[in-house]
Amino acid sequence: SYAFGECVGDKQTYASYMKQRNPRLEVINMGVHGYGTDQILLKLQLEGTKYHPDVVLLGFVNDDINRINLEFRDYFKPKFIFGDRTLRLTNVPIPPPDIYKTKLHTYLGLSLRAMFTNTYESFFYKRVDYEKNILASALLDQMVKTTHEVGAKLYVVYLPGAAEVATNQINPNESYNLLCQNTSVVCINPTEALHLYLKTVQNPALLFQCHYSKEIHQIIASVIDDHLKLQ
Repeated sequence: SYAFGECVGDKQTYASYMKQRNPRLEVINMGVHGYGTDQILLKLQLEGTKYHPDVVLLGFVNDDINRINLEFRDYFKPKFIFGDRTLRLTNVPIPPPDIYKTKLHTYLGLSLRAMFTNTYESFFYKRVDYEKNILASALLDQMVKTTHEVGAKLYVVYLPGAAEVATNQINPNESYNLLCQNTSVVCINPTEALHLYLKTVQNPALLFQCHYSKEIHQIIASVIDDHLKLQ
């Protein structure tokens, strides 16, 4: 939803500002509200590769990793299982809304199941985090492979939360750090630039009232643009 541009207009996302800064770029924003890293991978494989991109830009949000263990979040979603060094896609095909839109008990049951999953993870967070990080790394590795298969380069921009920007210190999921060790991947961290901008405004909290304000998107776009010029 950060890449999608929650609470800002279509022309106020960092993807749109990238195009405005460099009209030679053809930028396609494929961000979707509420997606997990698993769904992002599928979006890339099923739709993104059709455009034969030169660059694939992944907006990395820690919360996206937390969604990869879920089979239901607001609606049914696919789920990958990683074993024997292989990713296996489950919970597909996704059923159409007509199946449960008139069945309140079905929706409530799935919602309670999602809540139970979150509760379980909070009690057994160490084991769950370990397994989740392994799955996340496998998904991101596949994203790198998919990007390379179409002759593109993967750029990963870390999208920090308000607290991270305020302190100028990020706390990324372990899978992000592992991904950035791959020399074929370009990792971009706009946190310092955002932190410096916050010092110039009177009420920084307003910039994060609903995801990112247009000013935050503008700064992220400028940092990405600087990295693109270096390549």
